[in-house]
Amino acid sequence: EAVRHFRKILSKKIKPPIDQVIETGILPRLVQLLQDPMMELRTRLEAAWAVTNITSGSSIQTQAAVAHGAGQALISVLSCPQVQPLQDQDLREQCIWALGNIAADSINLRDMLIANQALPAVIAQLAPTCVSVSMMR
Repeated sequence: EAVRHFRKILSKKIKPPIDQVIETGILPRLVQLLQDPMMELRTRLEAAWAVTNITSGSSIQTQAAVAHGAGQALISVLSCPQVQPLQDQDLREQCIWALGNIAADSINLRDMLIANQALPAVIAQLAPTCVSVSMMR
């Protein structure tokens, strides 16, 4: 429930309070929940969505997410054999959006994702049997 609350306040269209959310110290917990395969899928999705919203902010905000392990966590979710292509499509899509936000932030972050095998993890999600129209966008 708390994860959904943070995701909702980060989803505000005008001036989402990203800095205030980061200052609460919740970011490491969001990353932890995101990558825990034993966690309920809905909680993981909410955590991924919150991370996506944080990484859509300023460069400093994106770098804070990366400093707390968001990049590697997102890659590990996509690389995890326990993530089911059809059932977990929303989770996978949020992870791809967040990785895109990180890669778009700077050349250094893009290169870090490439070095950590983000590209193969993303490409693997594009298998014809598990791709929706929204995923292709």
